[in-house]
Amino acid sequence: MSENLMTPAEYMIQTRKWREHYRIAVDERSKELQQANEVVNGLDRAANAEFFSDAAAWGARETARAAGEFVPYDLPGISPRAEPDTDRIKQELRNIQPGKYLMLWGYFGGSITQTIQQGALQSVDWDNGTVLLHSTTYGHDLTVDLNKISYIDDTRTGSGALSAAQEGDWIEAAVGEWYKDGKKYGDKDA
Repeated sequence: MSENLMTPAEYMIQTRKWREHYRIAVDERSKELQQANEVVNGLDRAANAEFFSDAAAWGARETARAAGEFVPYDLPGISPRAEPDTDRIKQELRNIQPGKYLMLWGYFGGSITQTIQQGALQSVDWDNGTVLLHSTTYGHDLTVDLNKISYIDDTRTGSGALSAAQEGDWIEAAVGEWYKDGKKYGDKDA
């Protein structure tokens, strides 16, 4: 299998048993992860062996799945994926204002690996258990089954990467006026 990329802190915030055991408050994902990392860093590995064993198995499984590897459920130490913590997801959604851009992670459409549904939050239909997002990229609405959401990433302001892979070298201020590193070069082709 691939190198384990999933951390014990991520496992802690996604698992009701450990979230409650270590008293991780429901908050924005980034704050939850920060709190969980602080808890994990302070844990005695021997005294918390069950947690670290569960987290390692989960991390190995999710990393393998993210890499596209087939992971059967009957491997020792690897159990079927836990059902989403719907109570936690509902609490998080109650704290999010309409219009906030969200990335909802979960097992949507029968997928065997987590996928993302993303867009600006329009509404939550508590009776039908659905979340309505508006895709800012494609301009249409998406209805997401609340019971399939694993976690909510509300740290983004839109789709795409968090930052550019590289900065542009040349900038065209006006037709034919090219700049690089703040210096005007005139026509780039000249």
